Amino acid sequence: MEYTDAMRTHTMTYNNLGVYFKMLKKQNQAIKYLKQVLVIEQAMLVNDSVEVTEICQTHVNICTIYSEMGKHEIALVYAKEAVRILEIEYDKKEVEGFTSETDKFQHCSLVATAFHNAAVEYEHTKDYSSALIHY
Repeated sequence: MEYTDAMRTHTMTYNNLGVYFKMLKKQNQAIKYLKQVLVIEQAMLVNDSVEVTEICQTHVNICTIYSEMGKHEIALVYAKEAVRILEIEYDKKEVEGFTSETDKFQHCSLVATAFHNAAVEYEHTKDYSSALIHY
């Protein structure tokens, strides 16, 4: 098994553990595993062995858990990072083109989710003008 294959296996395992602990309402454990996913994904990004959308999905997942915990300022940090990365990636994909209609649909779906989560977190932090922009 190659190094990147092992890393991908770790991200899938940690992501599954994050989802599992989220379902058990053990948010701190879930966040611990999802943050490990981010570390590995960032390392994989260096040699282009991870999709940027995967990193953004992890940010969105962490945002959701922090929001459920009532930690809206922290949740907002993760939502904003997902939006920032997705905006850059969209500009890049607009030039290079999407690999398929499914790729385009998944990307647009994640963009919608990230913007929605950011808007919700802006509302929770009482920044209504930013919330409106993100809706």
